[in-house]
Amino acid sequence: MARPTSILTLAFSLMIATMALTISSTAKAGGDAMDKDARLTALPAEMQGDWIGAEDDSYTVSIHGARIKVMGKTVIYDSWRLIQQDGATTVDLRVDDPAEEYDFQRRNIIGLVISPEGDFLVYNVRYSMALRRQN
Repeated sequence: MARPTSILTLAFSLMIATMALTISSTAKAGGDAMDKDARLTALPAEMQGDWIGAEDDSYTVSIHGARIKVMGKTVIYDSWRLIQQDGATTVDLRVDDPAEEYDFQRRNIIGLVISPEGDFLVYNVRYSMALRRQN
């Protein structure tokens, strides 16, 4: 029972660190420095494949190339940023239209994290979910 708690704690810690790093990186670049063609580039190899919730087999995530599906529904995003820090690999998903950002952050996953220990988590502003490979 302690493992899900530590995973959730890790997810929220990484989410906060990712947001701080993203804000810092954007400020240093003088604007959004994300590659606008990134959604055409495959996400990291270690994130590729079919996943299910570690505690909830009904929660599904599929990542093939740059296409992400959560619960069978494609996540529509404009760009992504790869952040590698302290042994963690984080993908930060974004939309270009500021008017859409609020809804996007609540409707979709906005981040994917592989912890230094190899745990895979997805999150948005309302929840995080630990995943395991689907057999």
